[in-house]
Amino acid sequence: MFSLPEIEVPVAFYLRSYEEIDKRAVCDTVAFEPDRQRFVMVWRVSLPLRRNMFEVSQVVTGKMPPGWYRARALGKTYYRSLKQLTDARRSERAAGISA
Repeated sequence: MFSLPEIEVPVAFYLRSYEEIDKRAVCDTVAFEPDRQRFVMVWRVSLPLRRNMFEVSQVVTGKMPPGWYRARALGKTYYRSLKQLTDARRSERAAGISA
């Protein structure tokens, strides 16, 4: 007996008009790979657009940490760790970009 896991996949669409549209993806495909003892689940979500794909500035799948939402609201870049921040700054300096 085998039962598929129940997984919710939230998707947030951030539009150029600063509108946020939250949706839930729907699992529509399950592929079994018995030789590799695994299976793959594929989710689908759609968003009707008024003109073209450039209306959407960002798509976020899953739940982000609270700091990500804070940084986004303030127009800042979110770094998961101090190491990620220092690595980004080193790369900017190496490329000659001033922070």
